[in-house]
Amino acid sequence: MAKLTAEKQCCKLMVGAVQWCPKITQAIARILYWKGIKKRQGGGHVRTKYLACLAKRSSTSHMPENLDRLELQVLQSIRVVYKKYHRLKNDKGRQDRWLADMITAQLEATGQPKKAIWKKLQCTKWIHNNAQQITHTVGTNNG
Repeated sequence: MAKLTAEKQCCKLMVGAVQWCPKITQAIARILYWKGIKKRQGGGHVRTKYLACLAKRSSTSHMPENLDRLELQVLQSIRVVYKKYHRLKNDKGRQDRWLADMITAQLEATGQPKKAIWKKLQCTKWIHNNAQQITHTVGTNNG
């Protein structure tokens, strides 16, 4: 009985619905950056080093002028960043384009044939997907 009560109180996270891509990570960091600036303007404690780290992760420049922006400008920046994030998230070919860019970079670096690199990546992706399915199945049956 205690186990069931504890499980009901736990937060269930639904992750894995969106395939990973570096651009998604950058978009999330950009959102966190602007939300951090908003929190700081509202009197919250957000370190400048943390904001600089988020700016670096999101490949944007952290400028002291961003801290002095009007609240309306910050809210507008947050809206714009969220729109870009949702557009990226809904883009189905995003990961394939990222893989194609990665293959091109590996091709230039190693000189292997493109077909061999593509096959290796597809095999790795297939193994990863199967491992996730097995983990999910075993995890839900043992619960």
